[in-house]
Amino acid sequence: GDSGVWRSSTGGQSFNDLNQTLSITQFQAVGLHPTNPNLAVGGTQDNGTALYTGGSLWDQGRPGDSGASFFEASNPVTIYTVARFQSVRRSDDAGKTFNLIATGLDPSDRVLFYPPLIPDPSQPGVLYLGTHRLWQSRDRGDHWSVLSGDLTGGGSGSISALAVAPGNSQVLYAGTSDGLVRVSQDGGRNWLATASLPNRYVTSV
Repeated sequence: GDSGVWRSSTGGQSFNDLNQTLSITQFQAVGLHPTNPNLAVGGTQDNGTALYTGGSLWDQGRPGDSGASFFEASNPVTIYTVARFQSVRRSDDAGKTFNLIATGLDPSDRVLFYPPLIPDPSQPGVLYLGTHRLWQSRDRGDHWSVLSGDLTGGGSGSISALAVAPGNSQVLYAGTSDGLVRVSQDGGRNWLATASLPNRYVTSV
């Protein structure tokens, strides 16, 4: 199964975990601790938000799916992840528990199974999430507001990559699953399209 290989010698009454020496987890993203090289967090396919504390093993934090995962740079006991679609979650206890932080998001938006979720590197507590529009939270994910209209070419496109310019929070970038890259130089109020690109999925900006 997605969680590896298990064996039962009791006719299915109980199962033994045979995965301690198997490297089979599919990572969607990895976030490094800002100061401690022995700490990391990873978003994985069907195996949840995994925590690394040194050595060769990762421990599963929350179960299920996880995409983008990262520490809050100014307070790394806080960890963010997006489980799937708009299930943005935050841990305030170094990954022991995660709580949903999706107030204000529109569940009818077109959105990838693993949407892009990023922090603003210059403004602690400011987060961005991409659906077919760009969303921003200024209070560590407690509340969200929409910054843009549809940044895709329409149809079934969704935002697939986001970036904030280092040192200038007014400059935002968005790439889409239908091959568009857009830039805003005023904090998301107005957007310009880049030069014409092939109709391909943008994986990073």
